[in-house]
Amino acid sequence: MRQGCLLALILSAICAIKVQGGPYDWFVRDAFDAIIEKMDTVSPDNCQGLPVDNLQLHPSTVTQLPTYNELESYTIYGNRSKLLHLHNMAHSRAYFYSFMMYRAAQNWSFDQQPGLMYYYMGMAADVSANNGIINGSSVFYDFNLTYANWYTDLVFNTTLLYFGPSAFRTDDTQDPQNWLREPSDYTVQVKDIGYGLSNYTSTTYKHNPWYSLFLPDFSQSGDSLKKFTYTVGIKYSNKTGEYVDNEFKQTTFFGPPSPSAAEKVNLPVKWTPPYFDCGKSDKWIVSAVAPVVDHLYRYHPYDHIRRPRFVAVVTQDIDFDMIDFNPCPITGGNPGPNYFAGIAKCKPTTQCEPLWNIGFNRGGYQCVCRPGYRFPFYQNGPYKGVDIEIATAEEWKNGFDCIQIGLRMVIPNIVVTNNTGTSDTSNIGKRSVPRLIPMHDSPIRRRKRMVPKATQVATSREQFLKTVNVKIATETDKRKKRLVPRNRPVVKRQKFKSRSKRNVDHDLYRDNLQAFDEQAYDRMIKLFRHIDNVTSSNCRGFKAEDLELPGSVANGVEEKFETQARTALRLSHFLSNFLQNKIETVGNLKADKRLHVNQMFGEVISNVMGDSRMRGCGIFFDQDKFINRDGSQREFFGPYAWRSDDGTYSAADYAGEPMSNNYRQRTWFKRLKQRWVTTGTYGLDRYTMNSFIKSDRFGTSQRKYQQYPMFYSAPSYEDGRWIGPYFDCEGYAKDWIVTYSVPFFGLNILGAQVEFKGVVIVDLRLKDLDINQCPGLFYEPNYFKGTARCHYESTYCIPTPGMLDQKFQIGNYNCECKQGYEYPFLRNAWFFDGKFMEQEYRKQQNGEFSRYSTLKCRIAAARASSIHVRWSVLAGAFFIMSWLR
Repeated sequence: MRQGCLLALILSAICAIKVQGGPYDWFVRDAFDAIIEKMDTVSPDNCQGLPVDNLQLHPSTVTQLPTYNELESYTIYGNRSKLLHLHNMAHSRAYFYSFMMYRAAQNWSFDQQPGLMYYYMGMAADVSANNGIINGSSVFYDFNLTYANWYTDLVFNTTLLYFGPSAFRTDDTQDPQNWLREPSDYTVQVKDIGYGLSNYTSTTYKHNPWYSLFLPDFSQSGDSLKKFTYTVGIKYSNKTGEYVDNEFKQTTFFGPPSPSAAEKVNLPVKWTPPYFDCGKSDKWIVSAVAPVVDHLYRYHPYDHIRRPRFVAVVTQDIDFDMIDFNPCPITGGNPGPNYFAGIAKCKPTTQCEPLWNIGFNRGGYQCVCRPGYRFPFYQNGPYKGVDIEIATAEEWKNGFDCIQIGLRMVIPNIVVTNNTGTSDTSNIGKRSVPRLIPMHDSPIRRRKRMVPKATQVATSREQFLKTVNVKIATETDKRKKRLVPRNRPVVKRQKFKSRSKRNVDHDLYRDNLQAFDEQAYDRMIKLFRHIDNVTSSNCRGFKAEDLELPGSVANGVEEKFETQARTALRLSHFLSNFLQNKIETVGNLKADKRLHVNQMFGEVISNVMGDSRMRGCGIFFDQDKFINRDGSQREFFGPYAWRSDDGTYSAADYAGEPMSNNYRQRTWFKRLKQRWVTTGTYGLDRYTMNSFIKSDRFGTSQRKYQQYPMFYSAPSYEDGRWIGPYFDCEGYAKDWIVTYSVPFFGLNILGAQVEFKGVVIVDLRLKDLDINQCPGLFYEPNYFKGTARCHYESTYCIPTPGMLDQKFQIGNYNCECKQGYEYPFLRNAWFFDGKFMEQEYRKQQNGEFSRYSTLKCRIAAARASSIHVRWSVLAGAFFIMSWLR
């Protein structure tokens, strides 16, 4: 009897659930499901036996890829910042290897090219310094084109058959040294895949989509388009305070293509479709690929038969799961092709906006009201995609809609009758591309048919609502009731002790804390005037304090320029690894020689050439810490490369500067040295490099390197320091810049302890930084906060990224209607553009005709249909009353 009752209860519950409808019952199979199903069919156990088509995804699953000749013409949004860094790193490493190939073109300079461990440690640094961005780095040389200098039995001017060192982040849970058995991101495995029968240059090799993008390069046709000649001026110094020659020595080398804006084929960096990295990381990855150029054939007595040739490709890999995709429909501002276009579930009264920092997960979008519509009074901000994806069919049918606005006003085309006689037809606000809103919290790991919980995702819009309007934010936090009931556990509200009420009549405790700050606005205008007044020609006439700006001017630099800073961090990791491990000759494998001057110049030059935002990059060794290859000590050594305003590249050794301008007196050097000399290496992270090499130069098999594993201590991104903004008048940048500096470490002279060795820096132009004029918390160090000209009683402020030629300018924000307000104008917009607000405010200040007082939202009325009905009723009543009279 009890079993029968229990069975009846279970059946009734199942029926009730079926009738009620689950959160995913109304889903139809879409492109996301198709990709998930294909990815789930591939595993490390069966990937070797699957055809190529099963190991690659459709190319349009990753869209809006950064393209070299378009980087200066459109804005890279947050959802593509990781891919942009991947692009720049591949480009930079291709420049470096091409530069070093040129330096080794003479028989006397053959040993200047990188050795085996230089390759291994360089690629390990690419991975270890870019956690969360780069998970793999490789260099693959074409057949019989590797002039190796690390085998004692390899005759000069002969080559290896294959050389393909590849580094990738690996799981270290079971490593013997990991006694806690907790996975970390501090272990990198490096191996040469050019061994055994694995011919990665063959067309039958299934895991090399990167090879055919540039290799093989047999034909001479098109060399003028595929290869480019680069010139760099270098000043060397062999003695402190003196240069070898005061003139720059022009160094010319062949490198990757430098295409025009119209070129679509011969690009310096190309992209692979997503593919399964079988046999290495065993993950779905996407690679940025750039070519390495050498002047072949080397050491030939007849130079006229030599030609620049692609000899290798550099690849930088990112996990496919880490790339955001755009589920919004194809529009003018959201062009195709896009495999996932249109899978967002926004209602017809709303439009889709993609979010970023979501990865390959559902719900990476939000639905905002279309122009002419507004949110219901109970909805605070856009409908989140994560909420829509976990909604039931009934919830989606009855919710997530916007209400049509009635009685919208038409802006008249007013001709101003003043001295100028000009007409004012400015645009209040218009958006042609979908916005990309950051998601700051890390999403849950994707599962099939699963999305992150809504409570674990926070958008910048919500954060600004909390920042801008304390009252509304408090009501939003307290409100638990939603449009449709959710089956979620009830959380008991914590009881707090009552506090004495503050005197809210005082100005400091007024309800409207987001009021415009007139003093901050005036201070901002004076700052911009001062920045424009200081130039490279007159900077020496200013006092030292006039060449420095408050640190709060560079608010947000840690996030905006993080990828450029990680380029410096990558160089710090490489130097720390190389200087902390003693490489010895074992058998026929020669040890790497000490660092060469030209190698260090090559590193800084390639960093600047590979990233258009980077103004300069330098390596600065502490006093008596750099040792030449002949064993002699150099008192100072500081190679620094920079990009001039005319696009030319130069480099110089700062050791040649007078002692009055020695780099040890610079703030970015002194602060880091004081920090790390006094405390030693306490606080550094410990990294592991597991190296596998070929058993012989023919690649018969693979074995562990004799020093297995290798360990090195290196800083994290947070261990570096941001300095500035300041005008670099005494240096080579000659501009307003901010500097990121990070230390590197090596063994002391006894080889028994790790010590501070020097500093790596990158200089970035202040004018490439976006400013945030929106209100912020009182403790937020933002020089520009509270200067946005929004009408804060009816709107709130949202910062927007400026276009390439509009960085570090006022007006990069939007004023959007608050909850309970609506956009009143009949325009294709739902916000007031910040630049238009600033323009109208200046007109008002100058006594000109201005619409500034009308640029605000109005209290939300009833829906449009109700308004029309009410007007009909009123008109009918008026007619009846008139007839009765």
